[in-house]
Amino acid sequence: SLSLIQAMEENYEVDLVYITERIISVTFPSNVEEPSYSANIKEVATMLRSKHGDNYL
Repeated sequence: SLSLIQAMEENYEVDLVYITERIISVTFPSNVEEPSYSANIKEVATMLRSKHGDNYL
């Protein structure tokens, strides 16, 4: 949902872009520390699961 994406933009250092319906790009800053990276990747996985079920890598 849009509110989840807005929350991610405000709280996490993640850039998630839908290039096409089947191709998504996710990038993180190179200077992000491990605990922050882990939290970010878990949040991205949660968002992908909510939108795409188990149909993502």
